[in-house]
Amino acid sequence: MRDVDRLDFHLVCSSRASRPSRTAFYPEFAMSDQAQEKHQLAGLDTRERGFSRPIVFEQGDGGYHAILRYETTRVVTTAHDTPGAALEELIRTLQGQGYSQLRSQLSVRGGTYLGSQEPWIEYPDPARQPETPDGLISKFFAWFNRSTS
Repeated sequence: MRDVDRLDFHLVCSSRASRPSRTAFYPEFAMSDQAQEKHQLAGLDTRERGFSRPIVFEQGDGGYHAILRYETTRVVTTAHDTPGAALEELIRTLQGQGYSQLRSQLSVRGGTYLGSQEPWIEYPDPARQPETPDGLISKFFAWFNRSTS
């Protein structure tokens, strides 16, 4: 390679613009206005599809808010004294909406990434009421079962 070619190659390589950080596209990764704690939440959504998403905690005037972004859904809790309390409210809210088999894992503590060092915490699904059939056919079978008994 000639010296001129090396110079051109160096100029081309050094003039490349640096890539924007993840926080430019995903503001939830910027930790300046957020608590220094993050959890990973996994489970089944309302259509029984598996999902895994980060839970972001924002610290506001009244305390910590847990925030889940999943597809077009954004769930934000009320303010709590600790991120753990906000996470528990988020779990109860999601279970009330039909999410199941939920579990969480602490992934960032004090601004330090922990990866998968922490254990998963599982949240048992609330007891569900048995569905009562309301259709015409189910009423017919219920009537038929009573008259043949």
